Amino acid sequence: MAELREPDRITLPEAVNLLTAYLPADQARKRLDTAFVTKAVLGQPNFALSYESARIDWTTGEVAIPRKRGAFRPTFSRQEIETYFFGAVKAEQMEGAPVDPDISWYLNISKERGVTPRCPFASIDRCPRCYESRSLLGSAGSTKIPPDEDERLKARWEKTDLWPKTAEESSYMTGNGERFNAFGNFCPEVAYERFKFFAANFSYHYDDIDRDFAHERLSRRHGKVAHWEWGWTHVTPMHFTECPLYSPLIHGQANMIIEKADNEPKRQESKVLGQGIGFAWELTKLEIKKRLGLQ
Repeated sequence: MAELREPDRITLPEAVNLLTAYLPADQARKRLDTAFVTKAVLGQPNFALSYESARIDWTTGEVAIPRKRGAFRPTFSRQEIETYFFGAVKAEQMEGAPVDPDISWYLNISKERGVTPRCPFASIDRCPRCYESRSLLGSAGSTKIPPDEDERLKARWEKTDLWPKTAEESSYMTGNGERFNAFGNFCPEVAYERFKFFAANFSYHYDDIDRDFAHERLSRRHGKVAHWEWGWTHVTPMHFTECPLYSPLIHGQANMIIEKADNEPKRQESKVLGQGIGFAWELTKLEIKKRLGLQ
């Protein structure tokens, strides 16, 4: 008789059933709702639209979101759901400790790969993702980039082919308007300066219930606990060599694009100046002709 296998992809109601092995059903739905709305766990299909006001039918698994006609029924990777929600529990049986992407972890990888200790493009003038991440954090408690400088940098990077063309490629933050609890596609260097870990995607515990549940699990763990686990429900470590913008930047393709974007205003200014000089010379020639009686 063939061995029965669990399906690789599950619906929201099936995910609730999975979580109820550890949580009451109402808490399971609440945690899934948070993970879905903040896109901490991505379902298929996935839309670029905001999920903030999503309405979930927990019986059928159908979801309705603003600005989209009709409901849809997302499915999720069972493995991703288990990793996201049960990672701390399963870590007790794992060989080794969870990744703690601190400065030592980062520098060790740099040494192993024979690259600079920190990203050579970690500047808002040298990388659009670094700029985008820093600009976003200005709305989340960090010091804001001065408005004029922010506008200049945004206009500059938008002229290059390194600027994200879709919402899925952009850096983003989600929350309730007062507090942001999920961050995605971030520069790991920027994340470290603010949160003290090198990561691209990370999300806070949603509320006290979520945090207390996580702390209870962590207190039962026999192995090492990564420092971020007490305050965050999910962190995706990233070294700068794994950033999708690192390759085009390191091979110099971007330098030519950036230089072209920077020089465009100068070319336009020179063109206007040249036109002005030409116009002034034409006026001068007319004046000379008048004085000589040739006009």
